[in-house]
Amino acid sequence: MKTRIARLATTLLIGGAFVVTTVPAGASALGGEAPSVAPAADCGGSDYPLTTCTTVAQPTLTVELVAPLCEHDTPYLVYRVRATGTSATTVTITFRGAGGEEFVYTNQPLSGRVLWPGAVVSGGATIDWPGWTQNSDGSWTEGDEWSWARAPLTVYFQVNPEASASVTYPPASPLCVPGPRVEGGGGQTPSFVLPETL
Repeated sequence: MKTRIARLATTLLIGGAFVVTTVPAGASALGGEAPSVAPAADCGGSDYPLTTCTTVAQPTLTVELVAPLCEHDTPYLVYRVRATGTSATTVTITFRGAGGEEFVYTNQPLSGRVLWPGAVVSGGATIDWPGWTQNSDGSWTEGDEWSWARAPLTVYFQVNPEASASVTYPPASPLCVPGPRVEGGGGQTPSFVLPETL
């Protein structure tokens, strides 16, 4: 459906053709709030040349940074996305496993970090990790309902539109073990230096 903007506004003519103006999403060729999007193919019509058609640039989403981070034996995902052509200031982050398992964070800032699915922090300390089960005697056994989160995952960033990236639960380092510190356990994530700018 075409958008009729300012019926009595000046209509631009070039060689008798209808002029389509492309403006950023959220802006308006006439100032103020953006009108509805009018596809270029629909411009013109029976009331030409009294109607000006405006098309809005399609929004884009770019993943600028995505990396696993181990800090104080806690696994995180560090990320930064850039949205253009939209006024959105939050992103939905979906971790998806190979078997279709999902874990979703909603209303997250466009840059920052989130706790890895299956990790549990209480009182400032990590008390559980994906793929591990603590027994009644305090010992740990590998395997739980979050084991899928230690396999390669796809992370989807959704603003409108959507972008995705592949991530893995990285191995441990001498300084950070994102898993219980058990004999021969070793943990699963290396320590990454947090970028200075997110």
